[in-house]
Amino acid sequence: MGGKPFYANVNCDLSWIFVPENPDRHMYYLACERCKKKVMEDPAGYSCESCSQVFEKAVPTYNFTVRISDCSGSLTMSCFGEIGETILGINCQQFFAMHEDTYAVKDLTMNRLYDNPLTLVIRAKVDPNGYSEDGPCIRYTAVRSAEHSFQNANANLL
Repeated sequence: MGGKPFYANVNCDLSWIFVPENPDRHMYYLACERCKKKVMEDPAGYSCESCSQVFEKAVPTYNFTVRISDCSGSLTMSCFGEIGETILGINCQQFFAMHEDTYAVKDLTMNRLYDNPLTLVIRAKVDPNGYSEDGPCIRYTAVRSAEHSFQNANANLL
């Protein structure tokens, strides 16, 4: 609650991937090749405010929401960049090439549910702008993933 993020290791299953129904919303953003910040389309190419430069091309980078679950309940969290690659099983450039085919995207996301356990490091941080009846809102973000090992998970439980 002091503004410092809390990190936790979680062994979980992927229970839902939120796929936007609106064609104006995407599961990715176009990023600067150098700093990975969001770029704006410009007549000369892609403009990065962080680098103060214009680039010919931009790099698609994952930005989507998933729900994970384990024996204690479920949690909705954000996934960016490489974590998205781990969860969806393809890199974002491959996803970008197929993103307009809604059937292919839904097929990809539905096939990833429940098929493999995940081990994630999750950051929980209080959202300074979000409050509900229960108190401050907490934002959860996956920051790292690892190959799930039942042996390691059982050792931690013991």
